[in-house]
Amino acid sequence: GVSKNFIESHYWYSQSAYEGNHWAMYRLGNLYKFGKGVSQDDGISIMWFTKASEAGNNLARITLERSK
Repeated sequence: GVSKNFIESHYWYSQSAYEGNHWAMYRLGNLYKFGKGVSQDDGISIMWFTKASEAGNNLARITLERSK
């Protein structure tokens, strides 16, 4: 295996998310939700989950519904 590097993950997910990849948006939401490689930030997490949901990601939609 490969060791986990959440900082590098954040970089690549960001690149892909800004190109419209809803899975990358969802994963960025999780990084911010759990503070992996970034400071934990519920506001930014919800923003990414919302963008992912609007782009068609059902897991992001479910995550948002459960966070209410």
